Amino acid sequence: MNAQNALARGIQRLRQERGWTQAQLAEAADLSLQFLAALEQGAKTPSIETLDALCGAFRIQTSSLFAAGEETTPKAVPSRDLLRAIAALPAEREKDVVEIVHIVSRLLAKERARRPSRVAPKASSKRSKPPR
Repeated sequence: MNAQNALARGIQRLRQERGWTQAQLAEAADLSLQFLAALEQGAKTPSIETLDALCGAFRIQTSSLFAAGEETTPKAVPSRDLLRAIAALPAEREKDVVEIVHIVSRLLAKERARRPSRVAPKASSKRSKPPR
């Protein structure tokens, strides 16, 4: 996955984890709704200023924005009640909690990836040719 795709997925994932609409994030980051939609689709590349604005809206570091879009991030979304409780924290604490949640999510994803699959592979009906 390239950086632009990771960024696009990260923006969308973080927005959805918080229960925000695109309009809410666009307003918080002072971006147009159309531009934000294009960023989430990977159709536009943000400037450094735009990255800073998005990170400010999410209250995260830039590296967390890219990390959120990595393949190893689990698909589970925290409950809205938990997200509301985090959002009610003072800004300094909210950032810490969000970072912890992302760290735990990545650890869980790594653990799931290490577990052997319980489904046996299907037997192929075709015989493979030996190498020449």
